[in-house]
Parts: sequence; C-alpha cells; structure tokens
Amino acid sequence: MTFWEAVAASTMAFWPLIPLFWIPLHLFPGLRKRLGLCYYPLIIAIWLALAYLMFTKRAHAFLGRFEPPLLIALLGAVLFLVGLGLQIATALILGRRIIGLPHFKTTSKDLLVTEGPFALSRHPTYLAHTLIFLGAFLLTGYWVVGLVALLDFLVVQLVIIPLEERELLERFGQTYKAYREKTPRFLPRFRR
Repeated sequence: MTFWEAVAASTMAFWPLIPLFWIPLHLFPGLRKRLGLCYYPLIIAIWLALAYLMFTKRAHAFLGRFEPPLLIALLGAVLFLVGLGLQIATALILGRRIIGLPHFKTTSKDLLVTEGPFALSRHPTYLAHTLIFLGAFLLTGYWVVGLVALLDFLVVQLVIIPLEERELLERFGQTYKAYREKTPRFLPRFRR
C-alpha cells in the first residue's frame, strides 16, 4: 500500500464513525437512555466491522484517481493540516464532551461553549472534518475520497447539524438562541 492509499484508506475508514455515533444519538433519545454507556462499545463494534469491510475492499475503491498538480496537492495539505489543527483545538476545549457524555447524564450542568473556534463557527468540529476530508481528496487524488468528503458535508449539513441544533436549543434555550444569532453556523465570517 502506498502512502497516498494509506491516507485515502484512513479517511474512508474513519468517516462512518461520525454519522454512526451522532445520528442515532440525536434521533433516538430513548435508545441512548436504554443502552446508557453501552452505546459506545456498540457503535465502536459496528464501526470496526464497517472499517474492516472498507479496508478489505479498498482495491475496488482505489481504481479512480487523478494525479493532483503540485498547487492542488499543496492546497490539500494546507486544508488537511488546518482541519487537523481545528479538530485538535475543539477537542481540547470540549474535553470529554466531544464524545457526547452530556447526552448520557440525567442532569447536565454543562455550559454552552462559545469561546475559541466556537466564537467563529457554531460547528467547528464538523468544519474540521470537512477540511480534513477535502484536503485528503486534493492530496491523494482518489475520487472515492472526494465522494466521502461530499457525503460527509451533505450528511453533516442536512442531518447532523439540524438534529444537534434542535437538541442544543432544548438544552440551552435563550442562551443558544442568542449564540445562534451572532455566530455563523459553519463557515466563519472574517469581517470587522
């Protein structure tokens, strides 16, 4: 396996974890109450099975590829690194909350996070994923990675963010409404 195939395979293998975890968590609150913390090993087992399947069938996925010109590859590297940095920054700010622990508490005293990257975008973690996947596509040139980047963007924008925002509005009420009015949903605005 070449380095670029490894980057592409890793991107494809890690992607399902995001929708597998967050969509059921928001769509079926009763499920998370019934399963409790057993939700984590269940999702990880499903994800590992999918990742294994994707890894073993990767030869079929890697048939379509273009050779990225140097500038496109450099842009991909920048997007990938910015996305990775943003992911690390949001993980450091959120701590254990990034893995959904407040959803499993009956009473959560968590405060709405509005500092750091969350002052520029209401969903910097999902923005980070988009940048990482798009960067991986531009770096590797594998069309299947581009498809994963597009699929991730659509699932996040059309399913995960609306579900998450509904839940945040229920949890934080007026505080979240005020935050939502002044902070862009996804792409930061850099104006005075």
